[in-house]
Amino acid sequence: MQLIIFAILEVFYAVSHSKYLGKLADTLTESGNNVTILVPINDESKKYDSGAVLTKNVIFVKQDDEMKNNMNKLDMAGGIKSLWLIENKPEDYIDAYNWFIELMKESCANVVRNQQILDLLKETHFDVGITEPMSICGLGVFEYLGINKTILATSSTHFEGAVRMSAEPIDLSFVPAHGSRVKDVMSFSERVENYKAVEVMAGNLDIIFGAEEVVLKNYINVRKSSQELLSGASLFFTNSNPYFDYPRPIIQKTVAIGGISVDMDYIKNQKLDDEWNTILNQRDKNMLISFGSMVDSSGMPQEWRNNILENIKQFPDVTFIWKYESDDLKWADTVQNIHFSKWVPQTALLVDSRLSAFLTHGGLGSTNELAYCGKPAIMVPIFGDQMRNANMLARLNGSIVINKFDLSNFEVVNNALKSILYDESYSKNARKLAELLNDAPFDPKELVIKNTEFLAKYGPFPSMSPRIQHLNFIERHMLDINMLVFLLFVFNCVFSFNILVYAPLYAVSHNKFMGKLADTLTDAGNNVTILAPVGEENIRKHIGVESTKNIWIVEQDEIMKSKMNKTEDPTVMNGLWLVENSPEDYETCYQGFADMVRETCANLLRNQEFINKLNRSKFDVAILEPISFCGFGLFDLVGIKNIIIASSVTQYEGFVRNSGEPVDTSYVPGLGSHVTDYMNFNQRLENHLSTDSMARNLERIFEYENILLKEKFGPDFKSWQDLLPTASLYFTNSNPYVDYPRPIIQKSIAIGGISVNMEQMKTQKLTEEWDNILTMRKKTVLISFGSMIHSAKMPVEWRNNILENIKQFPDVTFIWKYESDDLKWADSVYNIHFSKWVPQTALLVDSRLSAFLTHGGLGSTNELAYCGKPAIMVPIFGDQMRNANMLARLNGSIVINKFDLSNFEVVNNALKNILYDESYSKNARKLAELLNDAPFDPKELVIKNTEFLAKYGPFPSMSPRIQHLNFIERHMLDVEIYLFITRNIVSFGVGFIITIIFFLRLWRK
Repeated sequence: MQLIIFAILEVFYAVSHSKYLGKLADTLTESGNNVTILVPINDESKKYDSGAVLTKNVIFVKQDDEMKNNMNKLDMAGGIKSLWLIENKPEDYIDAYNWFIELMKESCANVVRNQQILDLLKETHFDVGITEPMSICGLGVFEYLGINKTILATSSTHFEGAVRMSAEPIDLSFVPAHGSRVKDVMSFSERVENYKAVEVMAGNLDIIFGAEEVVLKNYINVRKSSQELLSGASLFFTNSNPYFDYPRPIIQKTVAIGGISVDMDYIKNQKLDDEWNTILNQRDKNMLISFGSMVDSSGMPQEWRNNILENIKQFPDVTFIWKYESDDLKWADTVQNIHFSKWVPQTALLVDSRLSAFLTHGGLGSTNELAYCGKPAIMVPIFGDQMRNANMLARLNGSIVINKFDLSNFEVVNNALKSILYDESYSKNARKLAELLNDAPFDPKELVIKNTEFLAKYGPFPSMSPRIQHLNFIERHMLDINMLVFLLFVFNCVFSFNILVYAPLYAVSHNKFMGKLADTLTDAGNNVTILAPVGEENIRKHIGVESTKNIWIVEQDEIMKSKMNKTEDPTVMNGLWLVENSPEDYETCYQGFADMVRETCANLLRNQEFINKLNRSKFDVAILEPISFCGFGLFDLVGIKNIIIASSVTQYEGFVRNSGEPVDTSYVPGLGSHVTDYMNFNQRLENHLSTDSMARNLERIFEYENILLKEKFGPDFKSWQDLLPTASLYFTNSNPYVDYPRPIIQKSIAIGGISVNMEQMKTQKLTEEWDNILTMRKKTVLISFGSMIHSAKMPVEWRNNILENIKQFPDVTFIWKYESDDLKWADSVYNIHFSKWVPQTALLVDSRLSAFLTHGGLGSTNELAYCGKPAIMVPIFGDQMRNANMLARLNGSIVINKFDLSNFEVVNNALKNILYDESYSKNARKLAELLNDAPFDPKELVIKNTEFLAKYGPFPSMSPRIQHLNFIERHMLDVEIYLFITRNIVSFGVGFIITIIFFLRLWRK
């Protein structure tokens, strides 16, 4: 595989950036790929360095005469030195980065003027291009070279300027911005500052991108906008670690590879020379002081430097190692416990047990190194993302943050040194974090290699780009829908862990999914217990497990049986054939299910013997589906803190919107919605209403159960709103390569397809009867509407129309899953085979099956996607509309409205297309190939994340602050109003004065 990495930042102005991109290059080189690094040189006086060690194919782009002339006009050294004294207010960044903006523009122009290098690159056919999104120059060059598989790789946690163009949400109400001084707990003024910081920092990138757009257009005729280039990237590697970064919404193409630059095996093998060993052995404690490679210690204000020195004198039993870039050290001649050096072996010192603490600027490289090495730190951020990095790490209680201007304050510095050196809690928490990070379930290198090679093989992935980038401001923020709702409102005034899986017997597909989770964890060597309260007696034998043997069934007591007999209506499910699935329908058609869930919970709570048994048991992790709150309440009662929410559908908005994860109905179809991600006003209104209706159904169920729990255990029992967001992980039956892209938070893990065991399916043997059926004709179609809704109960007119269409295809065998013995209506048709049961997966994997007519249940949808079969999808109710539209957008299936089953022409055209238009089969096979070769197996994701949670959880730091914000704070309404008033007050004032003067003159006349 041929890869090119465009390293826009030359090493001597950003070592951490070059080191990060160099590490990516070496990681991919080491795995056997051919990697080329393109490095524009920004300072000709310095030694060329790409940041890579193993990657040998490095192309340095030297400055031409035009760039040299323009660079002589830039005062970069002065710009960098001035960073010591900027206050890091948003306004400071407007001018402080002017030199950097000019540098990016000149560097880009210099690259694209070098036709010799461009021609050289064109001779190599690169599979993938990787660049950092603080410049679009690399993306423009990739476009010129014809590389359409691109990866954005940011050496910081995220750049809002690039993020907001890539369609990933930016939430300023609880996520600190790249250059912001605030934490995730913000007052009004802090949220204003956070907002301004994003506008300025992102605005600076916008200026860079705009200047580069002109350069790319003029020199190499690349006319795409920065938004088109950035949003066209298939993957986004971010130097973020979910276990200590602030939780924030991301999209599926975002892959967190934080810590990839920290090679602990290499670091632990470093040997210090005699000089450094002697220094470390002089005293019991040692402290390293370094402000990084970009801003020199020797350039700090003299008052600050002298105050640090005075504090060092107060700790004669501590050796201070200070990275200091000047030979003028007379000011420190009298201090014996300090060692100055222009260079320090930072990582070798950090991993040495004799080093007690680190005083650092908080660059992300140093932040990651001290986190992985488990060293407590005092962090003194100077500029840029360093404030965010420092606050981010400090919230885990292993470090202390000092404002750089407090370096002149003796007491502040002294207290910080005392605490970090002698309060053992900092060291303990730092070591705990390091243990967690070094034992994380997935190695950043593995994530980089597998995702990059997967992209090279199957990319690009346009289906992973959310529709949000095509919406205007009003559509994106649902202003029209919110206004309408408001007006209507006004008008109407690898250890063995004990794991508990809570899987009430409500529906076969749900239990099959939860059972698969249980079996996956059992097969991995864990002790898994499945708790199955009986909700629906008819499916009590369908618990869904095979290898999990420890099953606790909670039978219905007489009270429940009596109530269920009164509420059960066998015609309800059959009636769903004719439900229109409008938002209004959802208000009523799920009441029977809600009653069953409530009665199941009440029955469970009456079983005191079982509650006592649960109380005696010790479980490390509990897993449950968010269609019931009862299990969650019991888990909290018995002290199980490590909770995983597992959704058998793609998403439950009733849970999602109460978990801290955003629900965006402007472009993401809801669970029960008819619409696709292309919506007009009416469709967005319907999507909003159906999403809200489905969500409120779940919330009503949670409220019913919460009342039962309070009646049983007292009025102080926690509310469902408080407990649900405390779940540490959220498994969702979604596949990022199939599902609609939507914003998620880091605790969400897509395990779509876990119920599809392709190895087992391929080994299934059909009986002789089924084998004969498949060989009767050249083509065969399977018809099945699932196990919940029976074909035999569909309207007669629809059934007869399907039959009439089957007659039109005498060369095709139709296998119809039909649940009745009354087949007289089809006596005269010979190319049809009825069966009350079909070996669905064995048929889907058989090459003789040509197509599948299905209801679009998520289980069947996943099976046909992985098996590569084209399909006609006829959704009946619930999430089936969403599943059908979701899969159809990948051009391997056709969706028919169920009411069109009575329309001969519609059904006939669909059958002709799916059987004889090869594009559907081709696209279905292409999708299946992609899914079956995905870089991470859903089983692996479940096992590693569950065992990691059992070992280190819970993870409260992964819960976003959003759940603690009120409506105004969450939507930044106060900030928007404040900014609107402050921006327009002058205009209003001038207009008012002019009006007064006009009327005064008129009055005098």
